[in-house]
Amino acid sequence: MRARKLIAAVAAVSSILWAPIPAAAQPTPPPPDKTLAVAPEPSSAPESVDAGERAEVLGSGWEKSSDRAVATAGDAAGFHVLVADAKDGYRWRTAASLSEPGFDTDSWIGNICVTASGARAVVVYAPRTFTNKSELNERGGFTAIVDLNGGAVRKLPVQTTLAYFNPGCGPSESAVLTQDGVEDQGATRLFRLDTAGGKLERPIQIPGQLTSAVPAADGIVAADSGAVVRVHPDGKRTVVAPAKGVPYRLAADADGGVVYAQLDDAQTASVRRVDLKSGNAVTTLATGAVTDLSVRSARGGRVFVTGAKATKAASPAGSVALADVPHQAGMSLSGEVAVTSVRRSHVKDATVAPADPGDPLRVDITATSLDTKKAFTLSVTPAAGAGDGARPSPALGRISVAAGNPNDPSDGDQRYCSVARNDPRNQAMQPKPRQVEWAADQAVVGQLSVARPANWKNLGMPAYSPQGLFPLRALDGGGYIPAQILMGVAVQESNTWQAARFAVPGVTANPLIGNYFGIDYYNDDEGDDWSINWAEADCGYGIMQITDGMRLAGKEKPGETALPYNHQRAIALDFAANIARGQQMLADKWNETRRAGLVVNNGTAAGLENWFFAVWAYNSGLHQPSGQNPWGLGWLNNPVNPRYPADRPPFMETSYADSAHPQDWPYPEKVLGFAGHPIELIESPGTLVYSHLYAWWNSNQDRYNAKPPVAQFCQAANDCYPGESHLPNDPEVIGEPAGPCAHKNSSGLYDLKCWWHQASTWKAQCPTTCGNGRLRFDPGYAYQEDATSYAPNCGLTGLPSGALIIDNLPTSVPSVRPNCSPGHANAGSFQFDFLADISGNYPGKIDVHQIGTGFAGQFWMSNTLPSSAGRRARGTWTLNQSAGWARLFVHLPVSGARTQQAAYEIDVNGSRLYGKKRYLPQQIGANGWVSLGVYNFNGTVPSVRLSNVTKDGKGTVRIAWDAIAVQKLPGKPKHIVAALGDSYSSGEGAGSYFPVSDADHGTAYWNACRRSRDSYSRKVVLPGDTESLGALSDRFDANHELGFVACSGAKSLNAAGWQDPASWSSPSVYEKGEGQFHEIAQLESGVLDENTTLVTLTLGGNDQLGGDEDGTFSKVINTCIIPGTLPDCAVTIEVQKARAGEMADNVTNVIKAIRAKASNATIMLLGYPEPISTVHECASMSNLISLEEARSVAGLVQELSRRQQALTETLRATGIPVFFARPDMEFYQSVICDNPSYINALVTGPKGEGDFHQGDEPSPLCIWENHVCISRESFHPKSDGTSAYARVLRTTLDNIGYARP
Repeated sequence: MRARKLIAAVAAVSSILWAPIPAAAQPTPPPPDKTLAVAPEPSSAPESVDAGERAEVLGSGWEKSSDRAVATAGDAAGFHVLVADAKDGYRWRTAASLSEPGFDTDSWIGNICVTASGARAVVVYAPRTFTNKSELNERGGFTAIVDLNGGAVRKLPVQTTLAYFNPGCGPSESAVLTQDGVEDQGATRLFRLDTAGGKLERPIQIPGQLTSAVPAADGIVAADSGAVVRVHPDGKRTVVAPAKGVPYRLAADADGGVVYAQLDDAQTASVRRVDLKSGNAVTTLATGAVTDLSVRSARGGRVFVTGAKATKAASPAGSVALADVPHQAGMSLSGEVAVTSVRRSHVKDATVAPADPGDPLRVDITATSLDTKKAFTLSVTPAAGAGDGARPSPALGRISVAAGNPNDPSDGDQRYCSVARNDPRNQAMQPKPRQVEWAADQAVVGQLSVARPANWKNLGMPAYSPQGLFPLRALDGGGYIPAQILMGVAVQESNTWQAARFAVPGVTANPLIGNYFGIDYYNDDEGDDWSINWAEADCGYGIMQITDGMRLAGKEKPGETALPYNHQRAIALDFAANIARGQQMLADKWNETRRAGLVVNNGTAAGLENWFFAVWAYNSGLHQPSGQNPWGLGWLNNPVNPRYPADRPPFMETSYADSAHPQDWPYPEKVLGFAGHPIELIESPGTLVYSHLYAWWNSNQDRYNAKPPVAQFCQAANDCYPGESHLPNDPEVIGEPAGPCAHKNSSGLYDLKCWWHQASTWKAQCPTTCGNGRLRFDPGYAYQEDATSYAPNCGLTGLPSGALIIDNLPTSVPSVRPNCSPGHANAGSFQFDFLADISGNYPGKIDVHQIGTGFAGQFWMSNTLPSSAGRRARGTWTLNQSAGWARLFVHLPVSGARTQQAAYEIDVNGSRLYGKKRYLPQQIGANGWVSLGVYNFNGTVPSVRLSNVTKDGKGTVRIAWDAIAVQKLPGKPKHIVAALGDSYSSGEGAGSYFPVSDADHGTAYWNACRRSRDSYSRKVVLPGDTESLGALSDRFDANHELGFVACSGAKSLNAAGWQDPASWSSPSVYEKGEGQFHEIAQLESGVLDENTTLVTLTLGGNDQLGGDEDGTFSKVINTCIIPGTLPDCAVTIEVQKARAGEMADNVTNVIKAIRAKASNATIMLLGYPEPISTVHECASMSNLISLEEARSVAGLVQELSRRQQALTETLRATGIPVFFARPDMEFYQSVICDNPSYINALVTGPKGEGDFHQGDEPSPLCIWENHVCISRESFHPKSDGTSAYARVLRTTLDNIGYARP
C-alpha cells in the first residue's frame, strides 16, 4: 500500500527519439526570418530499465546475468566509454572519458574493442578534426587501455590510425594496434599489445597497406588485397584465405577461426569464416546486400554476423552466431542485447543551467533484447574526466610555449601562427548559425560586401569588407559554388566555429586555431618518421580552417607566403572574411582539378556530386603533373581505400549518429552528407537550430546515390583493377603483396602509384539525378545581427559605493563586446605566473583561455588540475594602496567557471606568504560579485591569488580569473558569522536555493548543498539589529559578514574534512559526493578564523553510526516511512539510540576543531525538532507511518537532543563557549500532521537540479524497484520552519548575552 501511494505521486517520464533533418525532394524554402529551430522534447529517457519491467523487457534471469553492454559517445568534453550491466537493468555509467589538453575541438571521436575477459577495452581517440589531415588520420590517434570496472585509464606512448578497424581485439587479452603509413611511408606498422600489463611489443613493419589486423590463434591475421593473411614477426605474410578485393570486418573467434566480410560484387557481400586450425578451410556464413550485412565481436572470442541475410549457414561454429539485429548494431559482451543507436538527448528544461558548449552531452542509448525482441532506450550524461582520462597522454611531447615571459598568457614571439591566442586585442566573436549561412549564401554569389568600419569591434583594423579583401573567385565553366557544398566544408572543418569551443554565439574568445601549439609526438627516436612533427603543423583558422598564408611572416613553410597581417587578422577574427577566403580556396580547387581534366558527371557547378574532386583536393591537395611521374588525387580520400568500411552507407543518410564516427568516410562523402543533412548548433543558450538549409534531390534514391560506388575511382583510368593481382616489382616496393594496382613506372615496373587523374561519371543524368543547392538568403540580403548571449557586466552594479576594482585586464585594453567600455578606474594590477618545466617551458599556458563575458567583457579560465600535473597557472591581483579592515569581493562570470574548489589565497600582512585561504564554488549562474570575507590588512597592500590546482582537479572542470574588488571598512564588523552544518542549516525544504548549490544533477559537477535564501542563518535578526543577517550581508553592510557553507546531507566527516568524497577521484559516481559534493570541507573553507564572532550549525543527524551505510535519519526514513528491507521501526530506532553516543563524539570533535580555528567565536549548536505529530494523524501520512511509529521517531530525536545538550555542557566546562538550542517549543503542534505545519511531509521530486531524480541510484529516498524518488525537501522545515529556527537562535543568543567579544 505504501509503495503504491508513493508511485502514484510521481509522474512518469516519456522519451522521444530524435532524427536528423533530412534532405528532401521539391523543397519549399522557409522565409529567411524563420529560424531552423530544433524541436525540444519534453524529457529524456530513464537511466535504467524499470525494475518491475525487467523480466518482460530483458527476459528471465537478468538479475543473475553477467552481460555487459559497451558503447561510446563523443562531444567537446571527451570521448566517453560507457558501460551498462544487465544486473543493474543496463544502467549506463562512464568507465572513462578521454581527452587531451591543448586541442580546441567540437567533438572527440574514436574506436574501441573489448578483450576476451570483458574487463578491459582498448580505445583510439582524437579530435574530430584529425580526420581532415592525412598524417593525423593515418597515425595520429591517441591510444589507451580502459578498465571497464572503473579503474584508472592507462594511456600508451603510441599513436595509431583512426581507421574503423583499429584497434583489434580477439579471444585473449592481447590486442593489435595499426599505424597506417601508406600515403607517405609506403608501409603499415602493427603493434601487439598486452592489455593486462600494458606492454607494447616492438612494431612489425609491413610494406604496403594492411587493414583489420586482429590477434588470432598463433599470431596476427589481417586483410590484404585479395586475401586474408597471417603476419609473421619479421613482417612477411602468408595467405590463409583468398578473397575478392580487400576483406573487411575481421574478427577472430574462440574456436580458432577468423570471420570476415568481402564484396562479391558492387551490390552483394558475403561473410565467411576461415578455420585456422583445420587447414584454413573456408565456409560461407551468410550473404546479403553490402550495406545490410556485417560482423561484430563480443567477449571471449564470440562473433556475431549482423544484418539482413539473403542466405545463411545452417550451423556456424560454436563461437559464431547469426544475430537478427541491424547490421550496424553493437553486441553486448555476452550477446544478450544489441545496441542499435547512441544519440544526443533533446531536453529543454528551464530549470537547467545555461548551455556550455564544453559540457558532456546527455545521450539516449537504444538497445534490443535478443531474448524478448523488445527495444528500450536509456539515458546517461557522461562524466568528464572519468578514469582520469583527461590526464595528458605520454604521446604528447614538448609544448612550444618556450621560455620567454612566464607572466604573459599570450605567446608573443614564440608562436608560429600569425594571430596569437590569449591576446585580449585578438578575440573572435562566435557567429550565430544563421550568420554563417548568410555569409556563405552571399559569398558564393559575390555579395559578401558588408562594411566593417575602421576599428570594428575595437579590434584596431582599418575599414574593409570581406569580399573586398578576398574577392569572388570565378569558376571555370560558369556558375557558382552551391551554398550547401560550402556549408558542408564548413561543418566538416570546424562545426562552423569561428571562435574557440568555449564560446556560444555572440560571445568572444580566442579564434579557433587548428594545431596551434608545437606539440611533438615522440617515441624516443628522433629519426623516426612515424611520429608526427607538430613543428610542421598548419595554422588553420576559423570556420573554414584557413591555413595558406596564415603563419607569421618569417616563419612560413617552404613555398608559403604569409598574407598581410591585417588580412590574417580578418580571417582569424571575422567569420565573414573567413568564409570569403574559403570561397576563394574551394573555387581554386574546382578550377585546378577541372583544368587537369578531373571533371565529375556533366561538369556543371550546379550539381552537388560534381564537386567531389574539388572537395577531395580542398582536403588533401592534388599531386600535380610532372613529366611522366604519377599525378592526381591522393589515396587517402579514395572511397576504395580499405581504411573505410566497405559496408558503410552514405554519410548521415541513415542516422545522425554517423557524425560520431566520421573516420569511417572519406572527406568528400562527409561534405556531401552534411550538405543534405545539416547538424544541430547552439543559436543561444538552451536553443538549438539546424546549421543550414539542406540541399535537395528529386528522389530519395538520387540522394542515396550521391555517394559514388566504392570502386568508382579504382578503374583502368588509374591502372587500378578490383579483384586483380599484380605483383609490385619496382625496387622501392619489392616485397609488396600482389594487388589491384597495375600502374607501371617508366621502366615498366609496378610501383603502386594509382592516383586518380581522370574524369568520372556515376550520374549520367546529372541534371535530374544530382543534388541541388539553394540560397536561404537571397543575394544582397541584409546582414544578420550578432547574438547577445551571456552579456558581460559592464557597470558597477552589485558593488558597494567606493569599492576599489582590480580587473584582470588594464582599462587601456578595450572590450570587443559592444557597448562595454570600462567605466571604472583600475586600482591595482593582475599578473599570471606559470610554472616552468625542466626545459624552461611553461606548459600551463596551453590550457589558459580567454572568453568575452564576465566583468568588463573578458576573463581568463583554465581547467582545474592536481598539483602533480605540472601545468599550474596562477593569477595574482594586487591593490595599488594599503588597507586596514576591508571586505574582498570576486567577480564570477555567468559561464565558463564551474569548480566548487576555487582556493583564493589572501595576503593580510604584506609578507606575500598568503596565509589566509577562502574557497568558493564559482558557478553562480550569473555575472555577479561574491564576498571573499573581511580581513584586517594591518596597513599593508592587499594581494589575492588563485591557481588552477584543486584537490579534485582532473583537467575537466573550469576555473576563472575575473576582477576582484576591495571595500575599505571603518573597522572590524560587529558580526562575522559562519553558518555551518547539514540540511537543517542549509535551508533544505524552504526553497529559493542559491543556484551555485543546486546545480547539474546527474553529472560529475552535481552540487546539492541546497543553501536557501530563506535559511534560518539568513533570517535571524542578531542582537542589536533590526534587519535580518541575510538582508544586511546581501548589501555588504560594514558591520555584518556571513560565510554560509552549510550543505544538505552533510555528515560530521564532511563538515570537518576527515575524508574526501569518493566522487572526487571517480567523477562517474557522482552520487558518492553526497553531503559535500565537490565543495571543500566546511571547516577548511576559510569562513572560520580568529575574527569570527559567531558560528551556527546543526549536525549529527546524517552520521553513519555503527558502520551503517545510511545516516541516522536516513535509516529511520528507510525503516519507518519508506517501505524497505527493515520492517521493524521500533527496533531500528532503539539501535540508533544506542549509537547516539558515537554521534555525540563526532559532533564534539567537530566543535573542538571549530574552536581551534575560530578561537574568539561563540558557537551555537541547534537541535532537531520532532518531525511528525505524536497526537494527530493526517491523510498525507496515514498510510506511511502510524502514531506509534511517530512516537518512536520522536523518542530518537529527544535522545539526540539530550546527547547534544550534554556535550555542549561538557565542552563549555572546558572553556569552549558553545551553547545548545532546542527548537521544540517553536515547533510545538506545528509539525507534520499539525495545522499549521512548519515541516514538509512527503514531497514528490525533483524540486530543482540538486534534488533526487527518477532513475537515481537506490537510496532511502529512491525506491529502486519502482524508480520513484521523493524530494530532499521531505521532512525538512518549510519557510515557516526556518523562521521558527531563527527565533530559537535569536532567543538563545539573547539569553547567553551574545555580543562582540
